[in-house]
Amino acid sequence: MHSASAYESGGTDSEEHLRLALATSGLGAWKLDLATLALDCSDVCKACFGLPPGEPMTLASVRRALHPEDCQELRTALTRAITRRSDFRARPRCRWPDGSVHQLVGRGRVVLDADRRPVRIVGVVRDVTTRERGAAHRRPPRDGGPSEQTDLVIARVSHELRSPLLAVLLWAGTLRAGSLTEEEVRRAAARIEQSAHRLTRMVGDLHDRSRLAAGKLDLELGPVDAVSVLETVLEVVRPMAEQKGVRLEALLDPALSLVADETRLSQVFWNLLSNAVKFTPAGGCVHVSLRRCGGHAEVRVTDTGEGIDSEFLPHLFEAFQQARRPGTTSTTGLGLGLAIVRQLVELHGGRVWAESDGEGSGATFVAVLPLAREAERPTVGR
Repeated sequence: MHSASAYESGGTDSEEHLRLALATSGLGAWKLDLATLALDCSDVCKACFGLPPGEPMTLASVRRALHPEDCQELRTALTRAITRRSDFRARPRCRWPDGSVHQLVGRGRVVLDADRRPVRIVGVVRDVTTRERGAAHRRPPRDGGPSEQTDLVIARVSHELRSPLLAVLLWAGTLRAGSLTEEEVRRAAARIEQSAHRLTRMVGDLHDRSRLAAGKLDLELGPVDAVSVLETVLEVVRPMAEQKGVRLEALLDPALSLVADETRLSQVFWNLLSNAVKFTPAGGCVHVSLRRCGGHAEVRVTDTGEGIDSEFLPHLFEAFQQARRPGTTSTTGLGLGLAIVRQLVELHGGRVWAESDGEGSGATFVAVLPLAREAERPTVGR
């Protein structure tokens, strides 16, 4: 063991931010040297085993702490990962010094040297005991009080931040070993960049939600060509749709001008379109139309996805509410995108709603925004 944990000292500002983020989300970092079997753990990792920060932690102490039924299972998972040079996951139970039993969740990645031989394993661990025990009797968010709702929001945020943070940590550890091929380096960099973009979007949504709730988000209004903004967003979303095998169609009326904040209008269009692509299976279609309706511009985004349960439709635009669409197995994200869409549209003097006939019928999102008067329209060539 090292006299001072490498996870607790030194490093760049970026590394310190990563360590802080991991600690905040309850993730303990660890690494195992396969040559010496030396185990290096962060303080949060030690806490997952009921140990104080200064307590030494070795493989032997880990084996003693693990539930006898889970010890062999963990050993098998580690051996398989080393043999196959792959990632591993485990859910061992751990007995703390005070006698209490805790449920842990761990993930790790094998790091190879220049000759592609396994040299160490880096990973993270989290104590999920409280969350799993509480899930059995926790009430739905709308029935709980303010304190409970705050706890659920924090749990949702930490859960969603954990996945991209874990990806960054594991891929960064692999890159640090310096034993990857050119193709593997490109793949690692792409995964880190993808995770960083996901984190940026989530932090941006949280920041926007906070400013909107406090009434501190000011719009920079000016004449905007709605068609130009929507076409730009379509070009950004199109690669995502093509990669998923979703057809993207558009029918846009020309010369529709709004008085709007162009950045926030792009945000509205992006959320509606990316949400439609997300819930449309391969081979499906997302159709977007922009047309004049009296003194308003109507944006209609229709997908051929699995639809939305009628019971959830009234709550679709509420913050931190994210229902599972019929036929899907999970939900991802903070559940803030549509809530922000509604507030931004309303700040522009418009309104937004969703329509769906339920399972298998797809969904349509409609945003209606007031058109600019003649004197407010953008000039040609803007």
